[in-house]
Order: sequence, then C-alpha cells, then structure tokens
Amino acid sequence: LSMLATPTEYDEYHYPKQFTLKRDSLGSIFVASDDALIYAKVLSSIETRKDSVVVLGSENWLDQAVVDAGKYQDLPVILTAPNFSSTTNPYFQAFMKKFIKIHGRAPSSYAKYGYEFMLFIGDQLKKNGVYFQDGLNTTNFIPGHLIEGYNFQFSHDNQLIPFVRFKDGKMVVIEKR
Repeated sequence: LSMLATPTEYDEYHYPKQFTLKRDSLGSIFVASDDALIYAKVLSSIETRKDSVVVLGSENWLDQAVVDAGKYQDLPVILTAPNFSSTTNPYFQAFMKKFIKIHGRAPSSYAKYGYEFMLFIGDQLKKNGVYFQDGLNTTNFIPGHLIEGYNFQFSHDNQLIPFVRFKDGKMVVIEKR
C-alpha cells in the first residue's frame, strides 16, 4: 500500500529515496490471492492513486463482503470466473425458476455445479459412449448449459476459464469464443 499510494521522496540530489511506481506505469497487476487483506489493499491503492492499471483477480473475491461492490464497477477489475453463470442465459433462468418452485429457495452453488455436471456427463455419454474421454480429447470447445463451457482437449482439467468484469451493474464475459 505504501509503495502504491505514497508519493516519491527525493534526496538532496533529486534521486528517489525508495523504489516507486509512476502513475499509470503498469499495465496490470495480478493478485494471486483470495486473502481479503491483500486484494482490498491493492484495490484501495489503485483507487487512491487514480491509476488506470487493470487488476486481475478471482471470482472468489465476490464471496467476501470486504470490498464495496461499486469498486468492482468503478475500477478496472477483471476476475477469473470458471464458475460464472450468466443471469441472461435461458438454461440458467429455467434452472433457477424450477429449483425455486420445487424447493422454495435459491439453489446453493453446489446444487448448480451438480446440475451442470450431470448435464455435461449425460451429454458426453450420449455423444461419445462410455469412452467419452476420447471424445473430449478431440474437441477444443464444448458449450456448457449453466456455465460458459469446457475444453478438456489433452487435459484432465477444464482449460476454459472465462474472464468477467462488471458493466452496468452486471457481470459480463469479456471475450467469448
């Protein structure tokens, strides 16, 4: 915080006394932590400096109410969001409506992930049979129902990770396939 927010002090020869970052000298800052203390300080520093540097973080930040939601809208913050579900997605709207009708409450994230997983596995078994992993290796993009999609080509992990940001009060995917 002190390095980002404090003005540079100079000695008698006009050399900086400490390492400093000039305003708008960085293109982006990647905060590889879900520790609220760390990312809150980075966002506060960017806001104090009135810097245009992009902050790249995790969607897990939204689970903690440490940072005012308006800052995500006002500051150039981009979040990695592998579990992002667009509220305008018709599959998501139908799932929410049916879940609330049956259970009388909104679904937990586990219910959403479980539903998406069952749809994904069912589709892959139907399309590729019991050796569906061979089909996953030949396809580089598989659209999801509730989430953006999958890419398991040459990997055991989903390689498709959407990047989102807040725009007009809603989270939107920055770039689609």
